[in-house]
Amino acid sequence: MTKKNIITKMENTNLLTKTAYTQEEYRNQLLSFQKMVAEMVMGETEDYVRYEDIRSQLERKGKEKNLLGNPEFRKGLEALNKMGKETAIIISGNNGEGRIHKTLTYLERKNALFQNVFIESDLETTEIDEIVLTESGLVVLEIKSIKDDLTINEDGQLLYGNTTLYHDYSICEKMDRKRRLLTSLLEGKLQEQGLNIPVKVNSYIVFVTPKQTRYQVNDLCRKERFCFSSNVGKIIENYGLGKLYDEESMNALKEILSNQETMKKTFTVKLPMDEIREDIAGALALVNEESAKESNPDYDQIYRQTRTATKSSKHKYTPIPVNVAAIVIAMIYMISPLDAMIGPLDDTAVMMIAAVIVIVNQIISSAVNGQNQNIKVQTA
Repeated sequence: MTKKNIITKMENTNLLTKTAYTQEEYRNQLLSFQKMVAEMVMGETEDYVRYEDIRSQLERKGKEKNLLGNPEFRKGLEALNKMGKETAIIISGNNGEGRIHKTLTYLERKNALFQNVFIESDLETTEIDEIVLTESGLVVLEIKSIKDDLTINEDGQLLYGNTTLYHDYSICEKMDRKRRLLTSLLEGKLQEQGLNIPVKVNSYIVFVTPKQTRYQVNDLCRKERFCFSSNVGKIIENYGLGKLYDEESMNALKEILSNQETMKKTFTVKLPMDEIREDIAGALALVNEESAKESNPDYDQIYRQTRTATKSSKHKYTPIPVNVAAIVIAMIYMISPLDAMIGPLDDTAVMMIAAVIVIVNQIISSAVNGQNQNIKVQTA
């Protein structure tokens, strides 16, 4: 399959062809794209196949065919790296949020849970991973998956491994914006309904770690509450000192948040998908081409002979009929000085000269066409 055909096949799936998706849509598109590439490279369609497996398989094929030094093949491997990194980040975030949400659903306390709530004002926007509505108030949860020790520096920035900057924004400012916009939203909606219900919003940063693993968080900012996924259930179960909302107030707040939850934020895809499709297709096409050569040991020889035969066929000689040669000779003789010097040729002389020219032309034609015929027989 050629590079162009592979690109067309990818595009026909309509995977990752738009510039913006909701978080859930993007996650599903990434997983479907991964499955498609796995089938192309490995013939596998199982969900457990990851980009790491796909890249290893493609690299192995490239090594067998001496393609590892080919720049186009290397670009294909790098494209798989980019897709693997992006998919891991998105899936990790979703898995962390899923674990926390599942934990909260098993609590005995009567809570209402709202995931991925998007809020926007005139000048600001935010998306909240999880809102827990309890009888004692609301809790905003910002969920972060970590695989190393972490430092929250004095400016509120997260440093993974205590050295690598995760984002250049302040997590403290981010949490303040989430609380502020949620409070403003609820107060405005309640006021529109003529309801006098107090709005109490607190928040936690929840760090999700691999199971049976514990990392250290060095908090130098000391402005935000945080906890680990292992104790978030206990914190929510014991949250608050008394009952702030009765059943009627709880229902009013639930309705507002339920309507807001349907407003899913869309974000722009930053990956250069056209370039990634082209790079992956280029690497696959190279492997396919080398496979075609291996399946037919005479591939290169036949390819060259076919091209030679095609080129030679463009110069095929065709014998000239005697009558055509005679007419041409008579016309040339009449307009040349020989006509005035020697006099006109009779028909017999013209035909004899024409016959000689035709015989010579046939000899040349037979030799050339015979050579072309031999090439065609060899390549058949």
